[in-house]
Amino acid sequence: MSYSPYGRYLWQYKADITSSNNSTALAVPNAAIDIHDATDLWLAAYVIGTPTGTTPTLNVQLDVFDYFGNLFAAELALTQLTGAVTKAQGSIGVHVQGTGTSLVLPATCQVSWTIGGTGGPKFPGVCISLLGR
Repeated sequence: MSYSPYGRYLWQYKADITSSNNSTALAVPNAAIDIHDATDLWLAAYVIGTPTGTTPTLNVQLDVFDYFGNLFAAELALTQLTGAVTKAQGSIGVHVQGTGTSLVLPATCQVSWTIGGTGGPKFPGVCISLLGR
């Protein structure tokens, strides 16, 4: 496949995130996201509603797998989402310069997150998108 400057959706998630559906490994190697045709990735997270609970936090990251299925966690970690910060984005790949991370991408990845806080933290209407080109 030749390089295209236009992004395409590789994976997306839209739902409430609570401590009951907290995920430290959303995808496992046999259900990992196929990124073998991508040279660059853009990961974005947006919270539509107002987070609840006491000091709620949400950490969203991109983890990659090597050829043998070994996990390399948080190759791209977004800015922590809170009651005051409700959107974050980051890029990783061959053509990324500046604030992003330059990396030759492997064939598979996963998006994972952890939620923190007390009092039943909830982030309503979380939209997470992974685009590649």
